[in-house]
Amino acid sequence: MHGIIEVIEEFWGNSLHFNSLEKLEFSKMLEWKQWHVLDQCDSISPEFELVPRACDLRVDDCQSLTSLLILAGTENVRIFGCGNLEILSVAWVTQIMALRGLSIGNCEKLKSLPEKMQELLPSLNELYLTCCPEIESFPEGGLPFNLQDLGSTIAGNL
Repeated sequence: MHGIIEVIEEFWGNSLHFNSLEKLEFSKMLEWKQWHVLDQCDSISPEFELVPRACDLRVDDCQSLTSLLILAGTENVRIFGCGNLEILSVAWVTQIMALRGLSIGNCEKLKSLPEKMQELLPSLNELYLTCCPEIESFPEGGLPFNLQDLGSTIAGNL
């Protein structure tokens, strides 16, 4: 999978997306730059979910990846060693009620956490940042109220 540059619609098909998926891991995809999730969608129902069941998303050592979208239905996200990741966003179509844990490390170009975290991630209770020197502040609106564990090492001026 070293040569994959984009993960597009054909990856998951056009019916129920990842219907039974519990864990999704991308590792050492050195050329991966983009994950096309919602291309040319003018309107999406609030029930839309690419990952309808709770799952873990792990993205490790994908050095060319520049942006990543956290999808509804995801319970834990771990992103490590994605040195060119600049944009981390949350699917805006609905609150991501399932997301409980977010760990980000060695993402040297990541400048900020997802906007509206308090509103879009109401169940987030663990947030860990390691070696993300460009992050200098928390998102506007603050962090989710349910956050219980917050860890940060070498994370800019936080």
